[in-house]
Amino acid sequence: MSITTQDALNERILSHLPKQHDKAELATFYDLIRDYPERGGKHLRGQLVLRSVSAHGVAWRRGLDVAAALELFQNWVLIHDDIEDDSEDRRGAPALHRTVGMPVALNVGDALHVYMWRVLHHLEGFSSDVQRLIFSEFEWMISRTAEGQ
Repeated sequence: MSITTQDALNERILSHLPKQHDKAELATFYDLIRDYPERGGKHLRGQLVLRSVSAHGVAWRRGLDVAAALELFQNWVLIHDDIEDDSEDRRGAPALHRTVGMPVALNVGDALHVYMWRVLHHLEGFSSDVQRLIFSEFEWMISRTAEGQ
C-alpha cells in the first residue's frame, strides 16, 4: 500500500513536534503545540510544495520537510490570527485562546514558529544556495503575512 502525500505530510509535520515530557507542565505544553497540527486541515500550501517538487522532476518526498515547515508556519499564524480576530473556533474545535487563554496560546504559536525554523535549519539534501533561497522565501512570506495582518 502506498502512502499518500497527505498522510506523509501529516506524519512529517508531527514528527518535528515534541510528544512527551516527564514534567507535567511541559507535557501539557507539548500537547498544546500539537493541537492545531493534529486537528487536520487540507494542508494546501504543503501539498503545493510537494506538487511543485514533482513538477520539477524530483520525487515529492524530497520536499516533505519544506512542506512541513510551511504547514508549521500556517499553524502558528492561525493561532495568532485567531487571537487577533477573537475567533470562536478553528477546524471544528474552540480556538486555542478560548480554551487556554491568550498568553498561553501566544506562547504555543511562538513555539510553532521556532519549530518551523528548526525544520528549515536542519534541511538535508539541498545545496547551500537552495537552502538560502528557501530561507529567503520564508522570510519574505513571514514579512508579507505580518504586513497583511
